[in-house]
Amino acid sequence: NLYYKQKLHEEVVLNATKSAGLAPPPTITESKPAPKPSAVVEKAASVRQAPKEIPPPFIYAIDPPPGITGPELDTMKLTAQFVARNGRLFLTNLTQREHRNPMFDFLSPSSTRFAHFQALVENYKRILNPPEELLKRLQIESGNRLEIHNRALKRVEWERYQEDKKKREQAEADRERDINAAIDWHDFVVIETLDFPEEDIDEDLP
Repeated sequence: NLYYKQKLHEEVVLNATKSAGLAPPPTITESKPAPKPSAVVEKAASVRQAPKEIPPPFIYAIDPPPGITGPELDTMKLTAQFVARNGRLFLTNLTQREHRNPMFDFLSPSSTRFAHFQALVENYKRILNPPEELLKRLQIESGNRLEIHNRALKRVEWERYQEDKKKREQAEADRERDINAAIDWHDFVVIETLDFPEEDIDEDLP
């Protein structure tokens, strides 16, 4: 028995060192690896908690429409600025004058870029005539950089939470799709057959 021989050897060495007045040899203990966190704990730690406050909508940042070129985007932005400053009459006259110009195709309500152009116009209106509430908030925050920093951090946390939420929902949808794909819908067994009398077939249901 190897275990017995090892213990016997340790006892002999210990008695010999004691009789010689020496310090006993250090005991070698086997180090055990730290237990790994369970999958449930790891998953709970990976789920980002929802922020306590929802930041206000970020209306001044608009993504450009797909496939638009630099000159086309610049033309749209400049036109939106003039429309915001000069009003709907300017837009009507410009649309009539440039209706054959492909660079101004976004002025047509049937264009896929018309909604983006309208959003630009509304944003430029807010900039040219900002609401009083916004001016007061900017005046307060201009002297408090820490408040601006905290508001930016809250928005970053919210954006990250929304991104993680979309990833979890997509992962769950993919998992359900894989489960449904693994089901053999043609593998079934007829349990019972119901026969209806002929007089019930022609009878109207309630």
